[in-house]
Order: sequence, then structure tokens, then C-alpha cells
Amino acid sequence: MKFEQITENSFKTDNFKVFLSEKLLDMADKKAFEQLSNLSKLPNCLTPIAMPDMHSGYGFPIGGVLASEMESGIVIPGGIGFDINCGIRALATNLTFDDIQNKISEILDKLLEKIGVGLNGNLSSDKHLSEKDICDILNNGLNWCLKNGFATNQDLENCESNGKLNGDSKKVSKKAIGRARQQLGTLGSGNHFIEIQKVDEIFDSDIAKEFGIIKKNQIVIMIHSGSRGLGHKVASDYIEKIKKNSDEKFIENLEFCKINSKIGQNYLLAMNAAANFGYVNRQMMTYEIRRVFSEFFENFTADLIYDVSHNIAKVEEFNGKNYLVHRKGATRCFGKKNPELPKKYFNIGQPVIIPGSMGTSSYILCGNNESHKKSLNSSAHGSGRILSRSEASVKIDGEKVKIEMNKNGILIKGPNFNEIATEAPEVYKNVNDVVEIVTSENLANKVVRLLPIGVLKG
Repeated sequence: MKFEQITENSFKTDNFKVFLSEKLLDMADKKAFEQLSNLSKLPNCLTPIAMPDMHSGYGFPIGGVLASEMESGIVIPGGIGFDINCGIRALATNLTFDDIQNKISEILDKLLEKIGVGLNGNLSSDKHLSEKDICDILNNGLNWCLKNGFATNQDLENCESNGKLNGDSKKVSKKAIGRARQQLGTLGSGNHFIEIQKVDEIFDSDIAKEFGIIKKNQIVIMIHSGSRGLGHKVASDYIEKIKKNSDEKFIENLEFCKINSKIGQNYLLAMNAAANFGYVNRQMMTYEIRRVFSEFFENFTADLIYDVSHNIAKVEEFNGKNYLVHRKGATRCFGKKNPELPKKYFNIGQPVIIPGSMGTSSYILCGNNESHKKSLNSSAHGSGRILSRSEASVKIDGEKVKIEMNKNGILIKGPNFNEIATEAPEVYKNVNDVVEIVTSENLANKVVRLLPIGVLKG
């Protein structure tokens, strides 16, 4: 495949554009390039783009961004993914490393008690919700949390889309809703985590202050999770419906339908409902985190900096036209004065959260207006895998990873050593390389760097 270099950290072919350095281009997943080329063959879409954390996924590469015209375009469930509204949020606390360093183990143990983790990390039966409650959540998102005392107005203000999209629980199957009843407020498995971090470096003190970060060694908490079994079931249900109701000969795992078709409209309502569940899922974990930390520290506060989705499709405007922008393993990175920004960030830009790989740095950046024309307002969502989970489980010993991380001052807890192995730092690209590309291309600007000190894994 012939690549033409555009800038130091971006390349294009006749079919797509990638944000990669020469180093990451050389080590990139070749299947992901094939998938990007396949995206370019879909009707009524702009040129596909991939972020520096790209790797292959189900039909549509992780780190991929594709915009399709609203009037005549298509929606691709695989371009959102199975974990609909998998996303990440960051909380700025009033603690420092000195406050917490001798209590990390106890805190992680308490969080394990309160938050279901792992693939089958269901809640205890006394926490199961009724079908009516789940439908209320699917339709109303974080408004349900606010109404029931699990969220503050500030939580809603600092969440992408205020934590509520136009969802319809009637477009979600009973089986999906049944899964949700047992999983609200649970972490799940894979790359999902709750991470206690300390501020290691502040690059822009003025913007950091607006984000609630005021000094080095301040404690920040990140939560990475999504819509759990409900989102997976919504995706698989609609992929099967599209297959059964279409005469198209789909390119490999790229099932799609017209946005304005009945099935397209129903899928978007179901996707939005699942996204609402994802927002509430992260909020319920936030609620438990605040309660647990308050048992250890008087007057504890943990303010939501931002909650951003990275498996979702949303309507956005480019060059005077509306598009459905699919982001799968990519996040928005709006610059200042975007009307969708919270009021407090309107003159600053959106917080952009790029986590590392549990043993490495994470970053919070600020969106840049250059991203509108360069990347469809999109940024990377993490560091990006270089080993598949199956490869990692064979090559890496999870217990050794845990021991090595403990030596480096990072305490990790979770029910499954194999999951720790599949998420080891060496499974991922260097997050510093990824962030360097994002910043050098002016998609977002560095604000703070964070280091992990305590990790809860599924």
C-alpha cells in the first residue's frame, strides 16, 4: 500500500488518511489499513480517517472515524462497535498523594466490594433494578441519576451531551434489558478500569485550573467502561436485522443500512438508548467511588472534569452539511466556542482524555479548533493495542505483570490474572508517542500528565 506523507505525523492514500508517525506507521496493524480501504468503498461518506491508536476491529478499525451524509447516507453498527458508548471520565479530587498513599490497598478492596468487576461482574441481587427503571434510564440517561440522587447538576453539565441522547427503550430487545438489570454500575472486563492517579506534570496551569487541577501530586480518578451486555446485545441484534432485511453484498463485517430507513432510524434510537445506559453506568460507579472515599476522608470531593464517549455516532456539521459521524475508539476534541461544549469550557475547549495502559502515563488535553478541518473534530482515545488479547494471554504472565507494577509503585487488583496479562503495558503502543502525534497535528493541546498509583481491573 502506497502512502503519501502529508505532514510529519500524517499520511494518506487514495482512499484514506491516517495520523501516524513513521515509527507507528511501520508497526501498524496491516488489517486495519485493509479495513480503512473497505470503508472508502461505502456510499455517501467522506474520506475515512484513523487516529494514532488505530488497530483492526470488527469490520471497522478501532481508532476509525467515518462521516456519512444525513440525507442520503448510511449507518454502520460496526462503526460504533459492540460496547456502545464505551467511554471515559475523569474526576478531580481534593486529595494529594500524601493523603492517600498508605490507604490505596484498602480503598481498592472496598471498591471491589461495591462495584462489580470482570466479565460476569454482576451486582448483588438486592441492587437489581426493575425493567421499568432500566427503560427510564434508556430513555432519560443521567436525568434518571439526578432525579434519584445519584448525580449533581455539575455532573450532567460536564458530561458529553449532558448524559442524555434521544433514545427509545422500545427499540431495545427484552434480552438486552434483562442483561442491564444486573449490570448497572459495574466495570466489566477487557480494557475497562478504575484508576487512581496522581498529577505528574502540568503543561498549561491556566487550563488545568479550569479543569479543577491545581497542583502536582493531586489525585485524579479515571473510570473507563461502557454499556456492558446491553450495548453488545443491541449491536448484535441490529447487525442480524440488517443482514436479514438487505439484499446488499456487504464488505467483510461492514453491515450497513440507510440512515433514513426504518431499520436505520430504529437502530439509532436503540444506540442512543444504550449510550444513555453507558453514561448512567459510569455515573453509578462515580457515586460508589465518592461514597467509598468518603469513608476514608472527611469532606472528600471528586468533581467531574468531563465524560467523553468513544464508541458512538453523532450528528455534526461540516462545510454547511450535516453528517452522522461514526467514532469507534476515537473521541471528540472540540475547540473553543463549539455550541456543544459545557458553559465552563466554552471559551477554553473540550477536555480530551487519553489514558495509558495501567502501567504508564495518562493525559488530559484540551481540544483545538484545527481538528475541525483536519480530523472531523476527532482525537485518539488511548494508546492502541499492538498485541491481540489471545496473543497476550499466551505470551504474558499476569501475575508477573502485577508483581512488576507493584515494584514500580502501582498497586493493581482484580479477580483475574489473565485479564491483567491481556492489558499489560507491553500490549499497547507508547502513549507518549500517540499524544505527541495528537499535539503536533494541533488536534488537541497537552494540559496535564498523570501517573497511576492504584488500578482496579475487570
